[in-house]
Amino acid sequence: MSGLAAAFDAGYSHALQIDADGQHSSADIPRFVSLASMYPEAIICGKPVFDDSISKLRYYARHITLFISWLETLSTAIEDPMCGFRLYPLSQVVPVIESGKPGKRMAFDPEILVRSAWAGIELYYIPVDVRYPEDGRSHFRYVRDNLEISWMHTVLIIGMLVRLPRLLARGRRGQKGRMIE
Repeated sequence: MSGLAAAFDAGYSHALQIDADGQHSSADIPRFVSLASMYPEAIICGKPVFDDSISKLRYYARHITLFISWLETLSTAIEDPMCGFRLYPLSQVVPVIESGKPGKRMAFDPEILVRSAWAGIELYYIPVDVRYPEDGRSHFRYVRDNLEISWMHTVLIIGMLVRLPRLLARGRRGQKGRMIE
């Protein structure tokens, strides 16, 4: 969050987020930049294409978070709330961060998408290969991060209830993420 705000204050229009554990290929970055040039106010998100290196626990946990994110937004605009490969339009996202103070660490990724969907920011998706290197080191702290994510979802469900009339009205018009092949 500090990096996004600093980039915005320095005059940058966009900032790229890529997980540092080697699961994403930096060769995909030009695809993000290209799509952002067509949709400069949208968040460009990676949509994971997993190989056999993903554990069943991680795979199914992602789906639980996806379902909860759909509930929180009353839409299917979020196609993967956990992917750490994104390009953010800073003029759109920094105000969301400042007004909502999203969680840190692992809670940031799903929360910023939920809060961005609430703010009406469009989400576009690019399929990205995800590999979990055998020698890769995850920074996920199982107990602490799961507690933080659970609390974040509790707060977002309450936020959804507060926004319920607005989300229901928007839902009639439809809000979906857009997949770009």
